[in-house]
Amino acid sequence: MSGYALCLILVLTALESFCKATENVQGLNKESEEEHNPLTEDKSHLTEHKDDEGREEHKINEEDENVSFGNETYVFNKQDEKRELYKANVLSSSFDKVATAGVLIDKSYVIKEMFKVKKKVILLTRPPRWGKSLTLDMIKAFLDVEVDNMGSKIAPSLLTKPKMFHGSSYDVDNIGYKRLKVSNSGICKKMCEYPVIHLDLGDIDGYNESQILWNMYDKIDEVFQKQFPYLNETNFLNGLSEENDIKLRLERFTGRGTVEYSEFKKSITFLSNVLSKIYNNDPVILIDNYDKSLLNLYLKYGPNHESSVTLRKALEDLLKKTLRHNPHVRKAFVTGVFPCAKYDLLNKVDLLDSNVFNQYFGRDFGFNEEEVIELVGHLPGHKVESIMDFYPGYCHGNQSHLFNPYSVMQVLLNKGAIKPYWPNKEDVQVFNKALKMYFKQDYKVLMAGKVLPNLYLSQKLKLSEIIEPENLLEMLIYNGYLSARPSHTKVIPMKKKALGLKFGGPDKNKNETLMATITFHNVSIPNQEILMAFHKIIRKEKRDKKKETENEAEE
Repeated sequence: MSGYALCLILVLTALESFCKATENVQGLNKESEEEHNPLTEDKSHLTEHKDDEGREEHKINEEDENVSFGNETYVFNKQDEKRELYKANVLSSSFDKVATAGVLIDKSYVIKEMFKVKKKVILLTRPPRWGKSLTLDMIKAFLDVEVDNMGSKIAPSLLTKPKMFHGSSYDVDNIGYKRLKVSNSGICKKMCEYPVIHLDLGDIDGYNESQILWNMYDKIDEVFQKQFPYLNETNFLNGLSEENDIKLRLERFTGRGTVEYSEFKKSITFLSNVLSKIYNNDPVILIDNYDKSLLNLYLKYGPNHESSVTLRKALEDLLKKTLRHNPHVRKAFVTGVFPCAKYDLLNKVDLLDSNVFNQYFGRDFGFNEEEVIELVGHLPGHKVESIMDFYPGYCHGNQSHLFNPYSVMQVLLNKGAIKPYWPNKEDVQVFNKALKMYFKQDYKVLMAGKVLPNLYLSQKLKLSEIIEPENLLEMLIYNGYLSARPSHTKVIPMKKKALGLKFGGPDKNKNETLMATITFHNVSIPNQEILMAFHKIIRKEKRDKKKETENEAEE
């Protein structure tokens, strides 16, 4: 097996588990392995035991402990169902559940900021479990029209969603909402004013063209049937122009007819047109996990397999028809892990690209120090210094000291235990091997907790290129296992083609040299959480190798 092939397998295997990661409670409730905690200072509430490596390790006592949520203090223990309910709510991608759990960090200004962006389409990419799906659900809760079972708009005095943002007192079921920042802005006039189309492109699988297209059609069917079931009501569309044609097409999109591919790729555009006619407002379109399914197929079968080629074309056709050739879009928000769509699936769509390298929406994803301090207020007796030492280190644009939100919330929910929560053991194992194989010297620097200085990172990769060995460091940055901080800029001559510029006009010379400003980055493992996860794998590999050597000697 060639070195390239081996590394490709390693990277693909790691990415496969990333693609399987979700931001809902099922994926988030997976427990990490226990690890020695050298940073916890207050150990009075801890008991000692031996871990799987025979070392003394601190573990939280399972006795009852008071923990505050919302306006109540509960006594939680191992069998406490209420604690598990709160844990599920806090880690959920449902905005309503998180908002009523009493530990919500207010990121509602993202709604105001998305309307300040002049471009209609926003591509936002962040590492897995950084709150992307939760943000989309919050946007939907704020903007979506409230309708009755027949699709008619509910009277303003009867709306229920505004209280999620304006705040409400606790009711008899101990459900209440705190007032959010966005409620103090003029953007509130847009609340409950737009139909919202939410399309999740994750979990599309299949081995051949027919299976892929069947599952793609099923995704569209879910949008029509689950989000807008009232569109099939006999009298709902009465009076609309092209009423009969709309009804016939709706029947096909809701499983009562055959959908042709030419109709499929224009399905969301068609739905946008219908909703715009009904509510006199162009809809907001939210697309989650745009890259998840395609990367998953690349991992299983390779980019040139029938299933991969089919899905790539289907996604490209659907997204471009929806986001480029659709006149009925007020705003569109597309999320994923890799910002490759700008140079791949959405290469001709005029969009704002928000990723870990630029400042757009930088404060809206991840926690800063002030927000962590606010959260620790829900954990009486715990010292914030331990969290500050163990979990910071991410640099996303102009936000240079960010915390992984998933890990911080897990500390809160696990009674203050400081340990690796976010890293996936299988991912770390594969990345460790790949780094050691293809970046041997850089690997030693990273594992020593030091910085790789002044690296040039392309930031212009296609989805099929992100899995190539030479792009491993950049892939790890997008995935959250490495962090990149700008070191310096340099003006250098580059060809138009290299810069990705469009050609046209009187000068069509693709070889014309222009001056470009290039940013170089310092790259490192972001924090002790990630470094400890790597070191645990390294120790295990050493033990396994020692054991293998001893067995060979005995033979």
